[in-house]
Formats: sequence, C-alpha cells, structure tokens
Amino acid sequence: MSGYWGIIFGVLSMILALIGLIVVRRQNRDK
Repeated sequence: MSGYWGIIFGVLSMILALIGLIVVRRQNRDK
C-alpha cells in the first residue's frame, strides 16, 4: 500500500508543479 501512495503523491506533486509554472508564466505575460 505504501508504494502505491508514494507513486500517487509523486504524480500529484508533479502535476501541481506543472500547473504552478503555467500560472506563473501566464501572470508574467499579462504583466
């Protein structure tokens, strides 16, 4: 079970990081 949770947490963290980068880039372009 712990292995599955680790993979899920890693994937979610990567997705959140990608979304954060996209949001920051959009804000920079707007400015």
